Amino acid sequence: IIHTRQIAVYFIKKNNNFDQNVMPLSFFFNSLLKSFYIPKNYNYNNNNDITNKLYWLCQFIFILNNNFSALLPNDAKDFLIFFIGRLHSELNEVNEQTFNIVNQKDPLKNFISYFTRNYNSIISNIYNWTNQIKRKCSNCNAQILSYQTFPYLILDLEKTRKKLFMSDLNIYHKSKINNENWQNEYYRNKENIPINLIDCIKYYTSYQNDFNFLCPMCNLTCKQTTINTIYSSPNIFIFILNRGKNNIFSVKMNYPPELDLSKYIEALNCPTKYELTGVITHLGISGPNGHFIAFCKNPINGKWYKYNDDQVTEADNYNVHNDGIAYILFYNCLKSKTNNI
Repeated sequence: IIHTRQIAVYFIKKNNNFDQNVMPLSFFFNSLLKSFYIPKNYNYNNNNDITNKLYWLCQFIFILNNNFSALLPNDAKDFLIFFIGRLHSELNEVNEQTFNIVNQKDPLKNFISYFTRNYNSIISNIYNWTNQIKRKCSNCNAQILSYQTFPYLILDLEKTRKKLFMSDLNIYHKSKINNENWQNEYYRNKENIPINLIDCIKYYTSYQNDFNFLCPMCNLTCKQTTINTIYSSPNIFIFILNRGKNNIFSVKMNYPPELDLSKYIEALNCPTKYELTGVITHLGISGPNGHFIAFCKNPINGKWYKYNDDQVTEADNYNVHNDGIAYILFYNCLKSKTNNI
Protein backbone atom coordinates (compact mmCIF):
# COMPACT_ATOMS: atom_id res chain seq x y z
CA ILE A 1 0.00 0.00 0.00
CA ILE A 2 2.92 2.34 0.75
CA HIS A 3 4.14 1.81 -2.83
CA THR A 4 0.81 3.08 -4.18
CA ARG A 5 1.53 6.43 -5.76
CA GLN A 6 -1.91 7.95 -5.13
CA ILE A 7 -1.90 6.83 -1.48
CA ALA A 8 1.50 8.46 -0.92
CA VAL A 9 0.35 11.74 -2.51
CA TYR A 10 -2.81 11.76 -0.37
CA PHE A 11 -1.05 11.22 2.97
CA ILE A 12 1.77 13.65 2.17
CA LYS A 13 -0.73 16.40 1.30
CA LYS A 14 -2.75 15.74 4.47
CA ASN A 15 0.24 16.96 6.52
CA ASN A 16 -0.32 14.90 9.72
CA ASN A 17 -4.00 15.79 9.90
CA PHE A 18 -4.96 12.53 11.64
CA ASP A 19 -6.30 12.23 15.19
CA GLN A 20 -4.57 9.30 16.90
CA ASN A 21 -7.63 8.62 19.05
CA VAL A 22 -10.12 8.67 16.16
CA MET A 23 -7.98 7.34 13.30
CA PRO A 24 -5.19 5.28 14.94
CA LEU A 25 -4.35 3.15 11.88
CA SER A 26 -4.19 6.20 9.60
CA PHE A 27 -2.06 8.05 12.16
CA PHE A 28 0.64 5.37 12.45
CA PHE A 29 0.50 4.43 8.77
CA ASN A 30 1.00 8.09 7.87
CA SER A 31 4.04 8.31 10.15
CA LEU A 32 5.59 5.23 8.55
CA LEU A 33 4.81 6.33 4.99
CA LYS A 34 6.41 9.75 5.40
CA SER A 35 9.66 8.18 6.58
CA PHE A 36 9.83 6.47 3.19
CA TYR A 37 9.09 9.49 1.02
CA ILE A 38 10.13 12.66 2.89
CA PRO A 39 13.77 12.76 4.08
CA LYS A 40 13.10 15.31 6.84
CA ASN A 41 10.67 12.84 8.46
CA TYR A 42 13.38 10.20 8.72
CA ASN A 43 15.58 10.24 11.82
CA TYR A 44 19.08 9.65 10.44
CA ASN A 45 20.47 9.50 13.98
CA ASN A 46 18.36 6.45 14.66
CA ASN A 47 18.89 3.52 12.29
CA ASN A 48 15.79 1.85 13.73
CA ASP A 49 13.46 4.76 12.92
CA ILE A 50 11.35 2.89 10.34
CA THR A 51 11.52 -0.30 12.41
CA ASN A 52 10.10 1.54 15.43
CA LYS A 53 7.31 3.11 13.41
CA LEU A 54 6.47 -0.25 11.86
CA TYR A 55 6.44 -1.78 15.35
CA TRP A 56 3.90 0.75 16.63
CA LEU A 57 1.76 0.31 13.55
CA CYS A 58 1.71 -3.46 14.14
CA GLN A 59 0.93 -2.96 17.83
CA PHE A 60 -2.16 -0.90 17.03
CA ILE A 61 -3.25 -3.36 14.36
CA PHE A 62 -3.17 -6.08 17.04
CA ILE A 63 -5.20 -3.83 19.38
CA LEU A 64 -7.77 -3.26 16.63
CA ASN A 65 -7.89 -6.95 15.70
CA ASN A 66 -6.18 -9.47 17.98
CA ASN A 67 -6.20 -12.11 15.23
CA PHE A 68 -3.14 -10.37 13.76
CA SER A 69 -0.54 -11.25 16.34
CA ALA A 70 3.13 -11.65 15.47
CA LEU A 71 3.01 -14.95 17.38
CA LEU A 72 0.19 -16.44 15.29
CA PRO A 73 0.16 -17.66 11.67
CA ASN A 74 -1.75 -15.19 9.52
CA ASP A 75 -3.07 -15.13 5.99
CA ALA A 76 -1.99 -12.25 3.73
CA LYS A 77 -5.48 -12.08 2.20
CA ASP A 78 -7.18 -11.68 5.59
CA PHE A 79 -4.69 -9.02 6.63
CA LEU A 80 -5.08 -7.05 3.38
CA ILE A 81 -8.88 -7.12 3.58
CA PHE A 82 -8.77 -5.90 7.19
CA PHE A 83 -6.13 -3.23 6.52
CA ILE A 84 -7.74 -1.51 3.53
CA GLY A 85 -11.20 -1.92 5.08
CA ARG A 86 -10.09 -0.19 8.27
CA LEU A 87 -8.30 2.58 6.39
CA HIS A 88 -11.46 3.18 4.34
CA SER A 89 -13.68 3.39 7.43
CA GLU A 90 -11.31 5.89 9.11
CA LEU A 91 -10.83 8.05 6.00
CA ASN A 92 -14.40 7.84 4.67
CA GLU A 93 -15.73 11.40 4.53
CA VAL A 94 -19.33 10.36 5.07
CA ASN A 95 -21.03 11.18 8.35
CA GLU A 96 -24.05 8.90 8.00
CA GLN A 97 -24.57 6.07 5.57
CA THR A 98 -27.92 6.27 3.77
CA PHE A 99 -29.72 4.58 0.94
CA ASN A 100 -32.37 6.40 -1.08
CA ILE A 101 -34.29 4.94 -3.99
CA VAL A 102 -33.70 7.40 -6.81
CA ASN A 103 -35.44 5.54 -9.62
CA GLN A 104 -37.31 2.28 -9.04
CA LYS A 105 -36.78 1.22 -12.67
CA ASP A 106 -33.11 2.18 -12.92
CA PRO A 107 -30.89 0.11 -10.58
CA LEU A 108 -27.73 1.76 -11.90
CA LYS A 109 -28.88 5.23 -10.87
CA ASN A 110 -29.82 3.85 -7.46
CA PHE A 111 -26.38 2.31 -7.07
CA ILE A 112 -24.56 5.48 -8.15
CA SER A 113 -26.62 7.47 -5.66
CA TYR A 114 -25.80 4.97 -2.91
CA PHE A 115 -22.09 4.89 -3.76
CA THR A 116 -21.65 8.69 -3.86
CA ARG A 117 -23.49 9.04 -0.54
CA ASN A 118 -21.60 6.29 1.29
CA TYR A 119 -18.14 5.85 -0.28
CA ASN A 120 -15.81 8.82 -0.26
CA SER A 121 -12.32 7.84 0.82
CA ILE A 122 -8.96 7.61 -0.91
CA ILE A 123 -9.27 3.80 -0.57
CA SER A 124 -12.65 3.51 -2.31
CA ASN A 125 -11.63 6.07 -4.93
CA ILE A 126 -8.55 4.03 -5.89
CA TYR A 127 -9.45 0.39 -5.32
CA ASN A 128 -13.23 -0.03 -5.63
CA TRP A 129 -14.71 -1.59 -8.75
CA THR A 130 -18.35 -2.26 -9.58
CA ASN A 131 -19.80 -5.73 -9.98
CA GLN A 132 -22.94 -6.01 -12.12
CA ILE A 133 -25.19 -8.97 -11.38
CA LYS A 134 -27.49 -10.05 -14.19
CA ARG A 135 -30.40 -12.32 -13.30
CA LYS A 136 -32.79 -13.78 -15.84
CA CYS A 137 -36.15 -15.04 -14.62
CA SER A 138 -37.08 -18.48 -15.97
CA ASN A 139 -40.77 -17.63 -15.77
CA CYS A 140 -41.13 -14.21 -17.45
CA ASN A 141 -37.63 -13.94 -19.03
CA ALA A 142 -37.14 -10.54 -17.39
CA GLN A 143 -33.55 -9.43 -16.84
CA ILE A 144 -32.95 -7.99 -13.38
CA LEU A 145 -29.81 -5.94 -12.76
CA SER A 146 -28.15 -5.14 -9.44
CA TYR A 147 -24.78 -3.68 -8.48
CA GLN A 148 -22.15 -4.12 -5.76
CA THR A 149 -18.79 -2.50 -5.10
CA PHE A 150 -15.62 -4.11 -3.74
CA PRO A 151 -11.97 -3.03 -3.26
CA TYR A 152 -10.67 -6.36 -4.62
CA LEU A 153 -11.76 -9.19 -6.92
CA ILE A 154 -11.52 -12.78 -5.68
CA LEU A 155 -10.85 -15.22 -8.54
CA ASP A 156 -11.40 -18.97 -8.16
CA LEU A 157 -8.43 -20.87 -9.55
CA GLU A 158 -9.78 -24.36 -8.91
CA LYS A 159 -13.10 -23.73 -10.68
CA THR A 160 -11.29 -22.02 -13.55
CA ARG A 161 -8.95 -24.98 -13.95
CA LYS A 162 -11.88 -27.42 -14.01
CA LYS A 163 -13.56 -25.29 -16.66
CA LEU A 164 -10.38 -25.33 -18.77
CA PHE A 165 -10.07 -29.08 -18.36
CA MET A 166 -13.68 -29.68 -19.39
CA SER A 167 -13.15 -27.47 -22.43
CA ASP A 168 -10.07 -29.51 -23.41
CA LEU A 169 -11.98 -32.69 -22.65
CA ASN A 170 -14.73 -31.79 -25.11
CA ILE A 171 -12.28 -30.74 -27.81
CA TYR A 172 -9.40 -33.17 -27.54
CA HIS A 173 -10.47 -36.18 -25.48
CA LYS A 174 -14.08 -36.77 -26.47
CA SER A 175 -13.23 -40.03 -28.20
CA LYS A 176 -10.71 -41.19 -25.60
CA ILE A 177 -12.48 -40.78 -22.26
CA ASN A 178 -15.93 -41.46 -20.91
CA ASN A 179 -17.40 -38.21 -19.60
CA GLU A 180 -18.54 -40.02 -16.45
CA ASN A 181 -14.90 -40.54 -15.50
CA TRP A 182 -13.73 -36.99 -16.20
CA GLN A 183 -13.20 -36.19 -12.51
CA ASN A 184 -10.72 -39.04 -12.09
CA GLU A 185 -8.92 -37.88 -15.21
CA TYR A 186 -8.98 -34.30 -13.95
CA TYR A 187 -7.37 -35.09 -10.58
CA ARG A 188 -4.67 -37.15 -12.28
CA ASN A 189 -3.75 -34.34 -14.68
CA LYS A 190 -4.73 -31.08 -12.95
CA GLU A 191 -1.15 -30.19 -11.97
CA ASN A 192 -0.29 -30.04 -15.68
CA ILE A 193 -3.19 -27.81 -16.71
CA PRO A 194 -1.81 -24.34 -17.56
CA ILE A 195 -3.76 -21.43 -16.12
CA ASN A 196 -3.38 -17.67 -16.41
CA LEU A 197 -4.99 -14.54 -15.02
CA ILE A 198 -7.11 -13.87 -18.13
CA ASP A 199 -8.55 -17.41 -17.85
CA CYS A 200 -9.71 -16.61 -14.31
CA ILE A 201 -11.25 -13.27 -15.32
CA LYS A 202 -12.95 -14.88 -18.32
CA TYR A 203 -14.40 -17.57 -16.05
CA TYR A 204 -15.62 -15.00 -13.52
CA THR A 205 -17.49 -13.02 -16.20
CA SER A 206 -19.00 -16.09 -17.89
CA TYR A 207 -19.85 -18.37 -14.97
CA GLN A 208 -23.59 -18.98 -14.64
CA ASN A 209 -25.28 -19.97 -11.44
CA ASP A 210 -28.93 -20.87 -10.83
CA PHE A 211 -30.78 -19.72 -7.71
CA ASN A 212 -34.38 -19.40 -6.65
CA PHE A 213 -35.33 -15.73 -6.32
CA LEU A 214 -38.50 -13.72 -6.00
CA CYS A 215 -38.78 -11.99 -9.36
CA PRO A 216 -39.84 -8.35 -8.91
CA MET A 217 -41.42 -8.36 -12.38
CA CYS A 218 -43.75 -11.38 -12.22
CA ASN A 219 -43.73 -11.63 -8.39
CA LEU A 220 -43.06 -15.37 -8.48
CA THR A 221 -40.27 -17.32 -6.79
CA CYS A 222 -38.55 -19.27 -9.54
CA LYS A 223 -35.14 -20.24 -10.87
CA GLN A 224 -33.03 -17.35 -12.10
CA THR A 225 -29.76 -17.64 -14.00
CA THR A 226 -27.14 -15.31 -12.52
CA ILE A 227 -24.03 -13.92 -14.22
CA ASN A 228 -21.42 -11.56 -12.74
CA THR A 229 -19.75 -8.94 -14.91
CA ILE A 230 -17.21 -6.19 -14.29
CA TYR A 231 -19.25 -3.03 -14.87
CA SER A 232 -16.62 -0.44 -13.94
CA SER A 233 -12.92 -0.78 -13.11
CA PRO A 234 -10.71 0.89 -10.49
CA ASN A 235 -7.44 2.80 -10.73
CA ILE A 236 -5.72 -0.13 -9.03
CA PHE A 237 -7.12 -3.63 -9.46
CA ILE A 238 -6.37 -6.06 -6.64
CA PHE A 239 -6.83 -9.72 -7.60
CA ILE A 240 -6.96 -12.30 -4.80
CA LEU A 241 -6.40 -15.83 -6.10
CA ASN A 242 -8.68 -18.19 -4.21
CA ARG A 243 -7.05 -21.62 -4.17
CA GLY A 244 -9.92 -23.77 -2.95
CA LYS A 245 -11.35 -24.81 0.39
CA ASN A 246 -7.98 -25.62 1.97
CA ASN A 247 -6.11 -22.80 0.18
CA ILE A 248 -3.54 -25.19 -1.26
CA PHE A 249 -0.54 -23.51 -2.89
CA SER A 250 0.55 -26.09 -5.42
CA VAL A 251 -0.48 -24.53 -8.72
CA LYS A 252 1.47 -21.78 -10.44
CA MET A 253 -0.49 -19.22 -12.39
CA ASN A 254 0.80 -17.05 -15.21
CA TYR A 255 0.15 -13.32 -14.86
CA PRO A 256 1.25 -10.79 -17.48
CA PRO A 257 3.32 -7.64 -16.85
CA GLU A 258 0.58 -5.73 -18.69
CA LEU A 259 -3.13 -6.52 -18.65
CA ASP A 260 -5.82 -5.51 -21.15
CA LEU A 261 -9.36 -5.78 -19.74
CA SER A 262 -11.16 -3.96 -22.56
CA LYS A 263 -13.14 -7.13 -23.42
CA TYR A 264 -14.43 -7.58 -19.87
CA ILE A 265 -15.44 -4.07 -18.68
CA GLU A 266 -18.90 -2.89 -19.66
CA ALA A 267 -18.91 0.80 -18.71
CA LEU A 268 -17.32 3.38 -20.99
CA ASN A 269 -14.53 5.76 -19.92
CA CYS A 270 -13.12 3.27 -17.39
CA PRO A 271 -9.50 2.11 -17.14
CA THR A 272 -8.88 -0.97 -19.28
CA LYS A 273 -5.08 -1.22 -19.55
CA TYR A 274 -3.02 -2.05 -16.48
CA GLU A 275 0.56 -2.81 -15.50
CA LEU A 276 1.70 -5.15 -12.75
CA THR A 277 3.05 -3.18 -9.75
CA GLY A 278 2.82 -5.62 -6.85
CA VAL A 279 2.74 -9.35 -6.12
CA ILE A 280 2.35 -11.24 -2.87
CA THR A 281 3.69 -14.78 -3.24
CA HIS A 282 3.60 -17.76 -0.92
CA LEU A 283 6.13 -20.44 -0.05
CA GLY A 284 4.69 -23.57 1.54
CA ILE A 285 1.72 -25.90 1.26
CA SER A 286 -1.22 -23.92 2.67
CA GLY A 287 -2.05 -20.29 3.48
CA PRO A 288 -1.34 -19.89 7.23
CA ASN A 289 1.34 -22.61 7.22
CA GLY A 290 3.96 -21.03 5.05
CA HIS A 291 5.80 -17.82 4.28
CA PHE A 292 4.69 -14.72 2.37
CA ILE A 293 6.97 -12.54 0.23
CA ALA A 294 6.07 -9.19 -1.33
CA PHE A 295 7.37 -7.85 -4.63
CA CYS A 296 6.75 -4.14 -5.19
CA LYS A 297 7.55 -1.86 -8.08
CA ASN A 298 8.92 1.40 -6.71
CA PRO A 299 6.75 4.30 -7.98
CA ILE A 300 9.74 6.67 -8.15
CA ASN A 301 12.56 4.72 -9.82
CA GLY A 302 10.43 2.01 -11.48
CA LYS A 303 12.57 -0.83 -10.08
CA TRP A 304 11.24 -4.04 -8.53
CA TYR A 305 12.15 -4.92 -4.94
CA LYS A 306 11.71 -8.14 -3.00
CA TYR A 307 10.51 -7.79 0.61
CA ASN A 308 11.28 -10.96 2.53
CA ASP A 309 10.80 -10.08 6.22
CA ASP A 310 13.68 -7.70 7.03
CA GLN A 311 15.62 -8.59 3.87
CA VAL A 312 15.01 -6.13 1.01
CA THR A 313 16.76 -6.81 -2.29
CA GLU A 314 16.38 -5.59 -5.84
CA ALA A 315 14.46 -8.06 -8.01
CA ASP A 316 14.18 -8.71 -11.72
CA ASN A 317 11.22 -9.79 -13.84
CA TYR A 318 12.11 -13.48 -13.43
CA ASN A 319 11.96 -13.26 -9.61
CA VAL A 320 8.61 -11.46 -9.72
CA HIS A 321 7.03 -14.26 -11.77
CA ASN A 322 8.81 -17.34 -10.41
CA ASP A 323 9.77 -16.84 -6.75
CA GLY A 324 6.94 -18.59 -4.91
CA ILE A 325 3.28 -19.11 -5.82
CA ALA A 326 1.27 -15.95 -6.61
CA TYR A 327 -1.51 -15.20 -4.12
CA ILE A 328 -2.41 -11.49 -4.52
CA LEU A 329 -1.76 -9.31 -7.58
CA PHE A 330 -1.79 -5.51 -7.82
CA TYR A 331 -2.36 -3.91 -11.22
CA ASN A 332 -2.10 -0.14 -11.66
CA CYS A 333 -4.00 1.43 -14.57
CA LEU A 334 -1.58 3.00 -17.01
CA LYS A 335 -3.26 6.42 -17.11
CA SER A 336 -2.90 6.87 -13.34
CA LYS A 337 0.91 6.97 -13.64
CA THR A 338 0.68 10.72 -14.32
CA ASN A 339 0.40 11.52 -10.62
CA ASN A 340 3.72 12.75 -9.23
CA ILE A 341 5.21 12.42 -5.79
